[in-house]
Amino acid sequence: FIIKDSLSIREVEREGFRDLMGSLVGKLVVKKRTYFTERLQTEYSNTKTNLILALESALHVSTTADLWSGRRRSFLGMTVHWLGSDLSRCSACLAVRRVIGSHTFDVIAKLIDSIHKEFGISSKVNCTITDNGSNFLKAFNVFGPNTATSEPEDEDEEDLEDDDDFDFIDIGEIFDRHSQECADKEATTSEESDDDNINVAVTEKERIKFPATHEMLLRIEAKLQAIWNKQARSSLASDYIKSKLGVLFVLYNVTRWNSFFDSVECVTKLIGSKNEELAEVFHHFNIAPLTKTEEEFLIEYVRIMEPFTQALDVLQNEEKMSIGCVLPTIRLLQETMTEFSTDISIVHCQPLVSAVLLGLEKRLGLMFHNNHLRLASISDPNFKTIWADEEEKAQLITLLRSVVRRMQTSLRQQKKTRFLDGFKKKRTSIESDEVDSYLSEGTGELSSLDRFPTIKKIFLEYNSALASSAACERVFSCAGLIFTAKRTNLTDGNFEALVFLKLNGDCCRLWANNPSKT
Repeated sequence: FIIKDSLSIREVEREGFRDLMGSLVGKLVVKKRTYFTERLQTEYSNTKTNLILALESALHVSTTADLWSGRRRSFLGMTVHWLGSDLSRCSACLAVRRVIGSHTFDVIAKLIDSIHKEFGISSKVNCTITDNGSNFLKAFNVFGPNTATSEPEDEDEEDLEDDDDFDFIDIGEIFDRHSQECADKEATTSEESDDDNINVAVTEKERIKFPATHEMLLRIEAKLQAIWNKQARSSLASDYIKSKLGVLFVLYNVTRWNSFFDSVECVTKLIGSKNEELAEVFHHFNIAPLTKTEEEFLIEYVRIMEPFTQALDVLQNEEKMSIGCVLPTIRLLQETMTEFSTDISIVHCQPLVSAVLLGLEKRLGLMFHNNHLRLASISDPNFKTIWADEEEKAQLITLLRSVVRRMQTSLRQQKKTRFLDGFKKKRTSIESDEVDSYLSEGTGELSSLDRFPTIKKIFLEYNSALASSAACERVFSCAGLIFTAKRTNLTDGNFEALVFLKLNGDCCRLWANNPSKT
């Protein structure tokens, strides 16, 4: 009762609870809070043991890690994910461990390593998903294993260098940077022959258009923020907006990834259905209403950014998606943006499309050379090579064959040698047949992997990880419900036990029996 409803342990001492128990069963002596506090630690210990036993049967696992602060305390949250032999997704919360002092890379690395050892998964973790905070990146760059040991051994494969640290940038900075790049390109082009005058003119047009687009975006955002602030800060304003529009605006929340898009999308829907009423609301609060050009800009903005929100929803899915969906999702996003770049109906936001295409290639292009991600995608029957071009397909197939050959060779070496094992040509033919048969079937369900045992092993190894660290964010959402303003005296141990038991239930979450509410 206490764990499932995220209640205080002191609930058992409250008058209402005691009256309820007395009215149900008559005279009853309810044990004190101290008894349940001791019981909490016993339950935590038992559930933790069950989780360790469940993880022992997993061949490959992945973890997610993130930092969270609440009530002047900091915690490192970690979750673990793996695939069962039937390809079902299993998830569990590992820890919500207190972090004392600065969140430096060495402190984070030590905590992550200690949690891995605590649950006996140090040798099984093939991937840990975090955000792009510099402290996490440095922790893995300094203390992480050599990436060459986790890649397939192939003389033709190149080692991938560590990615540089990523920084979050504002969309306005994208416009400014791209505008400067266009200006630099124009200066370079102007020094070339007169045959390139057409290209110079196009570049000049783009260079002038970018600052104007940036200014329009800032002007629109200022108007919308003003009306959102009115609704958020005044009940009278909220009542007026509701009476005029029938609905309230969706307010922008900086901690939600798709929040700004949802807020702007709400405005565009009102533009299409209640444009006059919307203008009256702006006039009522002495805010300049949106012009026709600004309305067109918002509609185009929603069209362009909607694929991003859909891609984020895919990557945050814990139930059916794995890390193998990353490359296909990015490639589909690039193709969608390319279509927008040639769409004549996109008038005001073409600079945004160009900047986004450039950003996708610059920020995420290296992922297409990561063999872990490539193997995760090609071994997933939902994708295989459908997302790759012809040159990439040949490379992917070669990579898959090399890993299949390596696994089957390793399996044979584990078995006792027999005289009839000398038929090397026959074995090579069998290896080739499995890859060819798998690829010739086209895309399909995960259950089709039962006919391809070696590729199924590859899928289990490379797709154990999730595509994002959203699982950790969900842990912190639960933690926030427990660690409230009235429960700041919770000890670190009791807090972790409450979160652990709330999320893990019978020791782990089986998505087939307990589907996601999101």
